[in-house]
Amino acid sequence: LAWVSWPGRDDPVYKPLVLLGVILLCSWGSCWFGGSPIWFFVAFFLLFSSMMRYFFKTSYILSPSDIQVVFLGMTKRKSWSIFKRFVSDRTAVLLSPFPSPSRLDSFRGIEVRFHRNREEVLAYVSRHLAPTREPDHNHG
Repeated sequence: LAWVSWPGRDDPVYKPLVLLGVILLCSWGSCWFGGSPIWFFVAFFLLFSSMMRYFFKTSYILSPSDIQVVFLGMTKRKSWSIFKRFVSDRTAVLLSPFPSPSRLDSFRGIEVRFHRNREEVLAYVSRHLAPTREPDHNHG
């Protein structure tokens, strides 16, 4: 099972432009309040890098043996055997190596974003892992 998730391309054209405008406005505000142009670049780098998964595509490949996530030319490959559970929401499924909820889930796990294939992805993941029913406050 393979697909590409690219929210910035899939959304109406005004949404990425508005987001980029907000990033530029906040960066300019940092420059103005900080009194130095360096703050513009620091703020822009921090804000834009936090939204990179929105602006750039991420490819997912789920195979019988592992999961591959390709982002900006870098591939992260993890075996199904390391994951103990998964939690899904409207936009993604979080694969966690911990048997119960942990604060480290978002650092050690993998978030797999859907792209018009939620049911298909969840069915595939369910064949490898048991779902958990828990409130997930981090992934809305």
